[in-house]
Amino acid sequence: MLLGSVSPGTCVLDVFLIVAAYMLSQGGAIALIALFTQGDPKIDVRELELGAVVFGGMTAICTAVLLARLRGLTLKSLGLDLTGVEVNIPLGFAVAAVTFAVFLLGVGLAYAVWPGAAEDLANNPKNIQERLPRLGIGGLAGLTAFVGLWEEITFRGFILPRLRRATGTWTLAVLLSSIIFAAPHLAMQSAALLIPLFMIGALWSVVTIWRRSLVPVIVAHFLFNFAQMLYMTQLSPEWD
Repeated sequence: MLLGSVSPGTCVLDVFLIVAAYMLSQGGAIALIALFTQGDPKIDVRELELGAVVFGGMTAICTAVLLARLRGLTLKSLGLDLTGVEVNIPLGFAVAAVTFAVFLLGVGLAYAVWPGAAEDLANNPKNIQERLPRLGIGGLAGLTAFVGLWEEITFRGFILPRLRRATGTWTLAVLLSSIIFAAPHLAMQSAALLIPLFMIGALWSVVTIWRRSLVPVIVAHFLFNFAQMLYMTQLSPEWD
């Protein structure tokens, strides 16, 4: 995943382009939804916003693949490598378990340093329910699998190695990519989650660097999100 053939300046440009493409595609779609629905009670805006989330993710994937190809790189440069998949898939389950532990540690840290974190985190399920429709198990599995795929391709497969090339160090690349990973979640989730999400982003970055593959973190990301969303549906029977 090292990008020796791509200049540091080009890597910075690529990071800007993929972030801009994602933000403009999803943000533009949500703006159009607001413009054309204008509070019509007959329209479930959450279903349209779900479509906007999927559209933003698809745009990010296409941008990553297109830019990689334009730079003369293969899909392996994005971490899309099935070598060692027989190890990386089971490893993904172990990484998922560690992810839950890191998440709890991050939540505890947020409680310690973030004023009003308890109230902020308590409102998080409501924030998600107001933006997404209730889905069945199949829908949840499909959505969380897609989110895990596009976010890992974008943040760990594309942005992380480019930041390493631009900064010359994996340490700074991990820190910066984890911040970039955590920040967009503010659009739908509570601000206090920035701390645990940053820590999770750092964990998944380290695993990606270690394995030179996105397979373990895609598996872990899916399991982590799916378990949370499934728990939320059971916790909130009133979510319609």
